[in-house]
Amino acid sequence: MVSTSTFGSVRIWLAHEGELDQLSDRRGTGVGSRLFGAAVETARNSGANRLEIEADPHAEGWYRDRGAERIGETPSGSIPDRMLPVLELRL
Repeated sequence: MVSTSTFGSVRIWLAHEGELDQLSDRRGTGVGSRLFGAAVETARNSGANRLEIEADPHAEGWYRDRGAERIGETPSGSIPDRMLPVLELRL
């Protein structure tokens, strides 16, 4: 799903929290990088100038390595008392 706003932001829904963990046997094969690249390309093609990411806390470093910066945190929608880092990637 892709939605744009008047402020140049795009929301791209890749997976519910924890769903990508099912791909753990594919770590290091480039699947995550290809998914992320497709999300970035979709956002750019939709006219966005930034991508906001609600990440698993263990994946924050992965997104930061790709240029995202932490801008806050938000409560997890599926795990009580868990906070998720919110990151931003300028496009």
